[in-house]
Amino acid sequence: MTNIMIFPREEIYIGNPINILIKIRCMSQQKEQSLTDLTMELFARGLTRKEVEEELASKGQEEFYIKKIIDECLKLRNARKRTIGMILIVAGALCCFSSFLLTITAASMTESSWGLFGLTSIGVGLAFTGLMYIFHITA
Repeated sequence: MTNIMIFPREEIYIGNPINILIKIRCMSQQKEQSLTDLTMELFARGLTRKEVEEELASKGQEEFYIKKIIDECLKLRNARKRTIGMILIVAGALCCFSSFLLTITAASMTESSWGLFGLTSIGVGLAFTGLMYIFHITA
Protein backbone atom coordinates (compact mmCIF):
# COMPACT_ATOMS: atom_id res chain seq x y z
CA MET A 1 0.00 0.00 0.00
CA THR A 2 1.52 3.29 -1.09
CA ASN A 3 0.76 6.57 0.60
CA ILE A 4 1.73 10.07 -0.42
CA MET A 5 2.77 12.40 2.36
CA ILE A 6 3.42 16.11 2.09
CA PHE A 7 5.72 17.57 4.71
CA PRO A 8 5.90 21.20 5.84
CA ARG A 9 8.73 21.99 3.42
CA GLU A 10 6.35 21.00 0.62
CA GLU A 11 8.42 18.00 -0.36
CA ILE A 12 6.45 14.97 -1.52
CA TYR A 13 7.46 11.45 -0.46
CA ILE A 14 5.80 8.36 -1.88
CA GLY A 15 5.89 5.08 0.03
CA ASN A 16 4.87 3.28 3.17
CA PRO A 17 4.67 5.83 6.04
CA ILE A 18 6.89 3.73 8.30
CA ASN A 19 9.62 3.44 5.68
CA ILE A 20 9.51 6.98 4.35
CA LEU A 21 12.89 8.63 4.49
CA ILE A 22 12.85 12.27 5.39
CA LYS A 23 15.69 13.99 3.58
CA ILE A 24 17.55 16.76 5.30
CA ARG A 25 20.50 18.83 4.18
CA CYS A 26 23.48 18.49 6.48
CA MET A 27 25.11 21.88 6.97
CA SER A 28 28.60 20.52 7.57
CA GLN A 29 28.70 17.94 4.77
CA GLN A 30 26.57 19.79 2.20
CA LYS A 31 24.93 16.56 1.04
CA GLU A 32 21.60 14.94 1.58
CA GLN A 33 21.39 12.32 4.26
CA SER A 34 18.30 10.50 5.42
CA LEU A 35 17.04 11.35 8.87
CA THR A 36 17.00 7.66 9.73
CA ASP A 37 20.68 7.23 8.87
CA LEU A 38 21.62 10.36 10.78
CA THR A 39 19.67 9.20 13.84
CA MET A 40 21.24 5.72 13.76
CA GLU A 41 24.68 7.33 13.41
CA LEU A 42 24.03 9.52 16.46
CA PHE A 43 22.93 6.52 18.52
CA ALA A 44 26.02 4.59 17.34
CA ARG A 45 28.19 7.40 18.71
CA GLY A 46 26.69 6.69 22.14
CA LEU A 47 24.42 9.71 22.47
CA THR A 48 21.33 9.44 24.64
CA ARG A 49 17.80 9.89 23.32
CA LYS A 50 17.63 13.44 24.68
CA GLU A 51 20.95 14.39 23.04
CA VAL A 52 19.80 12.93 19.71
CA GLU A 53 16.54 14.93 19.94
CA GLU A 54 18.52 18.12 20.60
CA GLU A 55 20.91 17.43 17.71
CA LEU A 56 18.06 16.83 15.25
CA ALA A 57 16.20 19.89 16.53
CA SER A 58 19.32 21.97 15.90
CA LYS A 59 19.24 20.73 12.27
CA GLY A 60 15.78 22.30 11.93
CA GLN A 61 13.56 19.24 12.16
CA GLU A 62 10.12 19.40 13.74
CA GLU A 63 9.46 17.82 17.13
CA PHE A 64 6.76 15.45 15.82
CA TYR A 65 9.03 13.93 13.15
CA ILE A 66 11.96 13.70 15.54
CA LYS A 67 9.98 11.62 18.05
CA LYS A 68 8.59 9.32 15.35
CA ILE A 69 11.95 8.68 13.69
CA ILE A 70 13.71 8.09 17.03
CA ASP A 71 11.03 5.57 18.01
CA GLU A 72 11.50 3.72 14.71
CA CYS A 73 15.30 3.71 15.05
CA LEU A 74 15.07 2.35 18.58
CA LYS A 75 12.72 -0.38 17.36
CA LEU A 76 15.27 -1.37 14.72
CA ARG A 77 18.14 -1.41 17.21
CA ASN A 78 16.12 -3.42 19.74
CA ALA A 79 15.03 -5.90 17.06
CA ARG A 80 18.69 -6.61 16.28
CA LYS A 81 19.46 -7.14 19.96
CA ARG A 82 16.49 -9.51 20.33
CA THR A 83 17.66 -11.51 17.31
CA ILE A 84 21.18 -11.86 18.71
CA GLY A 85 19.71 -12.79 22.09
CA MET A 86 17.52 -15.51 20.63
CA ILE A 87 20.46 -16.97 18.69
CA LEU A 88 22.53 -17.09 21.88
CA ILE A 89 19.71 -18.73 23.84
CA VAL A 90 19.27 -21.42 21.18
CA ALA A 91 23.04 -22.03 21.08
CA GLY A 92 23.05 -22.36 24.88
CA ALA A 93 20.14 -24.78 24.80
CA LEU A 94 21.92 -26.90 22.19
CA CYS A 95 25.08 -26.97 24.33
CA CYS A 96 23.06 -28.06 27.36
CA PHE A 97 21.25 -30.73 25.34
CA SER A 98 24.51 -32.07 23.91
CA SER A 99 25.90 -32.15 27.46
CA PHE A 100 22.89 -34.20 28.51
CA LEU A 101 23.39 -36.65 25.64
CA LEU A 102 27.11 -37.03 26.31
CA THR A 103 26.48 -37.62 30.00
CA ILE A 104 23.78 -40.25 29.37
CA THR A 105 25.80 -42.16 26.76
CA ALA A 106 29.15 -42.09 28.64
CA ALA A 107 30.33 -45.42 30.08
CA SER A 108 31.97 -43.99 33.18
CA MET A 109 31.76 -40.82 35.24
CA THR A 110 35.31 -39.72 34.37
CA GLU A 111 34.48 -39.65 30.65
CA SER A 112 31.31 -37.63 31.15
CA SER A 113 32.62 -35.04 33.61
CA TRP A 114 33.92 -32.67 30.89
CA GLY A 115 30.59 -32.89 29.08
CA LEU A 116 28.57 -32.58 32.24
CA PHE A 117 30.40 -29.62 33.72
CA GLY A 118 32.09 -27.99 30.71
CA LEU A 119 29.30 -27.98 28.13
CA THR A 120 26.64 -27.24 30.73
CA SER A 121 28.59 -24.22 31.95
CA ILE A 122 29.07 -22.95 28.40
CA GLY A 123 25.40 -23.54 27.58
CA VAL A 124 24.13 -21.75 30.68
CA GLY A 125 26.54 -18.86 30.03
CA LEU A 126 25.31 -18.50 26.45
CA ALA A 127 21.67 -18.67 27.52
CA PHE A 128 22.08 -15.97 30.18
CA THR A 129 24.04 -13.77 27.78
CA GLY A 130 21.13 -14.11 25.34
CA LEU A 131 18.70 -13.11 28.08
CA MET A 132 20.84 -10.06 28.81
CA TYR A 133 20.57 -9.03 25.15
CA ILE A 134 16.80 -9.52 25.10
CA PHE A 135 16.05 -7.70 28.35
CA HIS A 136 18.68 -4.94 27.85
CA ILE A 137 20.58 -5.67 31.04
CA THR A 138 23.95 -3.96 31.08
CA ALA A 139 26.83 -5.28 33.13
